[in-house]
Amino acid sequence: MKKTNDRRGGMSAEDGPGGLLFAGVAIFLWCTAVALVFWPLTLEDAFITFRYAERFAEGYGIGMWNREGDRVEGYTTFLWMLVLGSLRSADISPMTSSKLLGLLGYLMVPAAFLFCAWQSRIDTAGRGVFGQSRTLLVAAVMSALWLPLAWYSVSGMETAFFAGLTGWCLMAVVSGCRGQAIHLGVAGVLLVLCRPEGVLVAGACWLFAMVRQRHRNEPAKSLWICACVFAATAVILTALRLIVFSDVVPNTYHAKAGAGTLRHLYLGIRYILGFTWPHTLLLAALGIGIAGGLRKTPDRLVASFMAIFLGTFVLYVAKVGGDNLFPFPYWRHFVHVSPFLFLGAAAGVVTVARGLTIRALVVGGACVLIADAIVIFHHLGGRMREETVAGVSTWPTLNHAPHNAFYDWMNQITTDDTVVAASLAGELAYVVDAHHIDTLGLNNTWIARNGTFDPHGPQDSKSDMAWVMEQRPDIVECYMSGRAFLEGKTALEVVDNWRRKMCVETLTSPVFLAEYLLVTNAPYFEFDRAVFVHHDWWENHPRQGVIHCTPVLETEAGRTVDGLDGGKR
Repeated sequence: MKKTNDRRGGMSAEDGPGGLLFAGVAIFLWCTAVALVFWPLTLEDAFITFRYAERFAEGYGIGMWNREGDRVEGYTTFLWMLVLGSLRSADISPMTSSKLLGLLGYLMVPAAFLFCAWQSRIDTAGRGVFGQSRTLLVAAVMSALWLPLAWYSVSGMETAFFAGLTGWCLMAVVSGCRGQAIHLGVAGVLLVLCRPEGVLVAGACWLFAMVRQRHRNEPAKSLWICACVFAATAVILTALRLIVFSDVVPNTYHAKAGAGTLRHLYLGIRYILGFTWPHTLLLAALGIGIAGGLRKTPDRLVASFMAIFLGTFVLYVAKVGGDNLFPFPYWRHFVHVSPFLFLGAAAGVVTVARGLTIRALVVGGACVLIADAIVIFHHLGGRMREETVAGVSTWPTLNHAPHNAFYDWMNQITTDDTVVAASLAGELAYVVDAHHIDTLGLNNTWIARNGTFDPHGPQDSKSDMAWVMEQRPDIVECYMSGRAFLEGKTALEVVDNWRRKMCVETLTSPVFLAEYLLVTNAPYFEFDRAVFVHHDWWENHPRQGVIHCTPVLETEAGRTVDGLDGGKR
C-alpha cells in the first residue's frame, strides 16, 4: 500500500526506507565529488599540525615544534594531531590522512541526520517537528550542499571532522536514538579531545539530555556515567597540559585571544555579521524553526536548547574575536556547529512547506544554494588563491608537493640547524626543515604571552620583533613585500599593510638595520615576502654566490626609517 503524507510527523513516500536509502547514496556521491573538486586546496595553518604530527611520528612526543627547545601546544586540536601523527608512523602522510578524515567528517553530518531519520520512520510516537524523518532528511540534504562544510572537509584542518562529531552528539540527544548514552559518551569524549569548543558542545548536549530525562521522569544513571567520563577526559587533558606545557589552555589562546582588547570584540561582531548576511535565508529558516518549536509542547524543550546553545556560541565567537578570514575563510567557527544550524533551519523549512517533503527539500536546498552563490561571488571570485597560501596535492595522486618556487628556493639554502624567523608558520615551516621561530606567537610561548596586539591589525596580530631580533635568526621573513624593497619604496610604503606593527618593529630595530641584508634574487614573483639574512650567516654560507644581498640600510626603506612611528636609526 502506498504510504500517505502525515502532516503530524509520520512517514511519507519520499522519506520511507527507499527514499532515505536513495538520499543516502546520492548524498555520499555528491559529498565525495565535491571533496575531489576542492582536494588540491590546503589551508596554510593545516601545515602547523602536520609539522607537530611529523615530530610526534619521529619519536619526539607531543608539542615539539622544533627538534630542540621547549614544548608548545600550537596545534589547538590534540586529537587531530595525535591521529595524524600515529598514521604518519604507519607511513601515511598527514596531507593524505587529514583530507580523508575530513571527508569522513563531512559525510558524518548528513549521515547522523539520515540515521536518526531512519529510526524516526519506525518510531514516530511523541516526536515533534525536530524529530520528524522529513525534517532530518531536509537537514541532511542542506548540510551536504553547504559550501563551507564541503570546502573545509579537505582543507587539512579538523573543522569538518569536528562538525561530524557535533552532528553525532546532537542527534544522539535530540532524536533520543537507541543507546543514547553510548553515542553521547563516545562523541562527547572525542569532541573534548578534538577542540576546546568540544567542552561547550558536549556539555550542552549532556545538559539537555539530563533536563529531558528529568522532564520525562526517566532514570538518568547512564547520563551521569557520561558526565563522569567527560569530566575525567577534561581533567586528564588539563593535567597533561600542565605537566607538558605548564598551562591549562593551548598556546594559541594566548596568541590569538589572551589579553585581547575591545578590538577583538569589534572584530568578533564583524565576523558574526559577515556570516549573517550571506546566510539570511538560512538564518530566517532557523528562526522560524525555533520560534515554531517554542509554541509546540513536543518541540519546546529542543527549541529552547538550540536557541540557548546557539546564542551562547555566538557570544563565545564574539569574545574570542571570530577568525582572521584571510587564513580561515568561510567562517570556520560556524562550520563547527553547523549541525545545530541545519537542524533548526530544516525544522523551519518543513513548517513553511506544510509537511510536503519534496517542497521542503526544494526550499531548503534553495536556501543553502543561494548562500553558497553569495559566498562564491564574494570569496571565490578572484580571492581563492589569496586566501589559501596553501600546499597543493598533485591531483589525484594525494602526494604533497611544495606550493611554489619560493618554498623550494628556501629549502635549498637552509639546513636543519638554520634558524628561520617567519610569519609563515604553516607550509614554510613544514616544507623547510629548519629551526623556526613563529613571529606571530602561535608556536612560540614568549611571543604568545609577552607580545602585544596590533591596535589596527587582525585577530592574530600579536608580535614582539624586538625579542625576535635579539635571537639573531639566520633568516627573517616578516610580512613585508620584497618587490616593494626592490622598487625603492619608502619605509612608510613598505609597512603599509594589516600587520603594520610587526613590520615597524622589525624595520626600526637597531639590530635589524645594522646586521641584516635584503636578499635581492629571491623568487618574489612566485611569492612576495621579503627575505632578510643575517650578515654573519651569509658570509659563512657555502653557496654565498647564489644568494645576492644588499644591506637593509642601503635600501630606500632603510634610509627612510626615521619616518616611521618612533623610528630611530
